Amino acid sequence: MKRTTGYLAAGALILGGGGCTVDGGIQNHGHLRVVVTEICDVAMASCNPPPTADAPLPPNLGDVDEVWRFTAEAMDDAGNLDANFNGAARVSMNPGAVHLVLQGGVEQGRNIRFAAGHAEGEVLLTEMFGPTRLWVEDIGYLPAEPGQTPTCSNGVDDDGDVVNDFPNDPGCAYADDMTEEPGTLLTGVSQVIAYELPTLADVQGYSATTPYKAVAVRIKTTAPSQVVVTRVSPNGFFVSDLNEPEYGHMYAYNFNAPAGMRVCDRLTMLGGTVSEFFGFTEVTFPSYDVGLWNPGGATCAIDVDCPSGDYCRLGGCQPC
Repeated sequence: MKRTTGYLAAGALILGGGGCTVDGGIQNHGHLRVVVTEICDVAMASCNPPPTADAPLPPNLGDVDEVWRFTAEAMDDAGNLDANFNGAARVSMNPGAVHLVLQGGVEQGRNIRFAAGHAEGEVLLTEMFGPTRLWVEDIGYLPAEPGQTPTCSNGVDDDGDVVNDFPNDPGCAYADDMTEEPGTLLTGVSQVIAYELPTLADVQGYSATTPYKAVAVRIKTTAPSQVVVTRVSPNGFFVSDLNEPEYGHMYAYNFNAPAGMRVCDRLTMLGGTVSEFFGFTEVTFPSYDVGLWNPGGATCAIDVDCPSGDYCRLGGCQPC
């Protein structure tokens, strides 16, 4: 993006979209306003407004692509449209994977092109789950057109900063970048697009490997899912979803035995990074909360309600 990105003014150093001032504050220099307007199937045969938290879409397991229509606008520090903002910005999402962006039916890689501060397009994506947002950021990348010699690969110091071309010039995002100027780093995220969390079976995958390899996930533990601990080991614990008897089982590698956890404990929250370990899907670096069983008016609510030496699990006081 061709814009001035650094200057000294009133004792403050301004860098890109937000700069550090001499007194430790943050100087605001605008942002990108991103709005997802429709969710469509890949054939564009059916489009609907974005889902709400009360009616989320099912998790996308990476086996189908979806299309989001969206708009993006560059806003100045007063909240007005910045018509001087032109060029391209990078499109990504979290969680999920972006395949490509289209504008007017023309593929733009994973970029969206602005004209007079405005851009709109369609993004092809997959692997969404839970609260998902679209992310647009000006990283200073202007991809070369076919037949053009990229500025970041021409052997010339085009911006006069002593270094030239990718990867030496910090203003070159990629080798096919048409500018050695750094981006403004103006950034925007969309509203939350609501998807359900994946179940244990979804994360395990219904084939040889997980659809979420090397992805940090939070796993669904609310009804109808019932995630319980089935074994505690010296390095972690095994869990099962009682609602998914075939595929709803997994090992959580915790590096040590989780303190205080017992077999039949119910987990009210479970998350971590999914990995494949010698053909077995597991969750590493797990985060979890242990809840209490209390179905149908159990005789105890918490451990302190039980006699000494007993604990509250499975709907009643149990011996340790």
